[in-house]
Amino acid sequence: MDYANWMALRSYGKNLEPFFSYNNIKSIAIWGCGHLGSLLYEEVIAYGIDIRYCIDRKISNFCGLSVFKPSQLAEFSDVDLVILCYGGSVWDEESSNMLRGAGINYITIAQIIQICFYKEVLIPYCIVKELSVYILYRPKHALLNNLSPQETAISKMKPTPEDLSNNPPYLQYIFDTVCEYGDEYLREVFSPPNLIKRNGTVYQADIRSKYVNVIQGSRITVGTPEAFTGSVHIIGNCNAFGYGVDDSRTIASCLQRLLNESSKGENIRVVNYGAYEFARDDAVAALEKIKSLPYKAGDAVVLMNDVIKILNEYADKCTANVLNSNSDIYFNLYGEFLKPRSRSLYIDETHLSLHGMDRIAKVIFRALKAWITFQGGRAKNAKDEAENKQISIPVIHFKNSSVEQEPQDELASYIDGLKHYQVDESCINGAIVMNCNPFTLGHQYLIRRASEQVDFLYVFVVEEDKSAFSFENRIKLVKSGTSGISNVIVLPSGAFIISTLTFPEYFRKDSLTEIIIDPSMDIEIFASKIAPALNIKKRFAGNEPFDRITKQYNQAMKDILPKYGVEFLELDRYETHGAPISASRVRKLLETSQWDEISELVPNTTFEFLRAVYARN
Repeated sequence: MDYANWMALRSYGKNLEPFFSYNNIKSIAIWGCGHLGSLLYEEVIAYGIDIRYCIDRKISNFCGLSVFKPSQLAEFSDVDLVILCYGGSVWDEESSNMLRGAGINYITIAQIIQICFYKEVLIPYCIVKELSVYILYRPKHALLNNLSPQETAISKMKPTPEDLSNNPPYLQYIFDTVCEYGDEYLREVFSPPNLIKRNGTVYQADIRSKYVNVIQGSRITVGTPEAFTGSVHIIGNCNAFGYGVDDSRTIASCLQRLLNESSKGENIRVVNYGAYEFARDDAVAALEKIKSLPYKAGDAVVLMNDVIKILNEYADKCTANVLNSNSDIYFNLYGEFLKPRSRSLYIDETHLSLHGMDRIAKVIFRALKAWITFQGGRAKNAKDEAENKQISIPVIHFKNSSVEQEPQDELASYIDGLKHYQVDESCINGAIVMNCNPFTLGHQYLIRRASEQVDFLYVFVVEEDKSAFSFENRIKLVKSGTSGISNVIVLPSGAFIISTLTFPEYFRKDSLTEIIIDPSMDIEIFASKIAPALNIKKRFAGNEPFDRITKQYNQAMKDILPKYGVEFLELDRYETHGAPISASRVRKLLETSQWDEISELVPNTTFEFLRAVYARN
């Protein structure tokens, strides 16, 4: 992970030099002469940094430098900083204890990378996008020295998630103001939710329950206004998500309540993008999450992240000001959590209680004071509040050579190309998306059934070349196999309909049989941009009894499309010999050249193509 994050920093044209110059680091020692140590040596030698020696348990020769064993600590000469290059962001306890005991300043390479990525990439990105960013660090329970009676019980018990769901006695005092408290409540709020990994970060899978609800990757925030002029996007791990409390008591919902009670904050919504296992100290993952948000210029982003912990730990060991000019966006909640209290701010040694979440919400509210005032002015001058009621398309970023390109430009180009296929505005049009790997009688049947229910049917063939048959051959087979259906228009899907950009899980279905997916991005782009361009009012799909990924995709279409005025219709699939026809079945038969069976599953045009390519003499 450290290497990957370092390379990510370099991919933005940045390096570690600002850390050394900001903090006036002139001399260092490298602890760990492996791959990361070698990379550090190669990079910092170019900055004129004096690398005086190395420390390693096994290696005795490194780049002509003196190499000491950790046991030779007394022989270490004075340097500004020792950099630990083990890999991983967690301190090596033995090494850190030795260095701390000797009064030697130290930091890990992982932490330097995180600091530089925040200061040189993430924060400048937010500035360019006109986002106000606030980073909060919440101290762990173990660091506090003024524990309430319940917190003292937590220290002794060290409860596990299983312990929490079994209702330990101290929980009753923490939740004594929650009338819903009981076995069902505890079971739901303490059940770790499923996660979806996509584009370098994690999202919550959708949840529907009495007390915990996630829709399209965002946990419900109670009390959000229908019309709003700005948004606060909360990013973080389990505490940002609200593990251990119901929807109404998360940090996001507590903050929304404070905004609603404020005369200047009533037109601001709070969106909860917390994820249970979000990497709390990974700046690269944080940036990818920010990029994926449906933000607008002027919005605020609140990161509940351990970068401030990293900065403070280093600042405790060094006199240098690691926060530099960006210190006004970092908030350490340690002092806030030292204030006297009768109730526990934690439910275990890691997770906040409803009282801790409420306290953090108040800190965020105070931190946002100037931003809220600005948003209040915007509300008075808002020209079209109705526009904000729509769900925005997430901002997706991808690499094109060395240039980062906004895919909104490519999407606009794709939409513009669709204009050539527009028909009369009075027509009721439909759409169906197919991979056709290869094109079968099942595909043909679904297209014919769908075409009978609309004036024109657009058949989008998945353009990604990640199938057994190339896109070029697949779209040719679809066109030839539907040539007799007069109201069918066959089109490539482009980069925004079932693609690796919008729905990468589709192309790894075989290895993701147990995962819960979130295809909302793909469906929202189709519904909000592509469907209006072609006046598509109905989207069709074959029912899916076997493929769990496709089944979830169909369910998501059923939930999302109607919000945009697009009806979703699930059609029964064509069967032979009591089983639905599938392309995978055809591919399996091709392996053993069972041509008689194949002829019963595909149109003549597909059969002739397969025979020409695969038939053995």
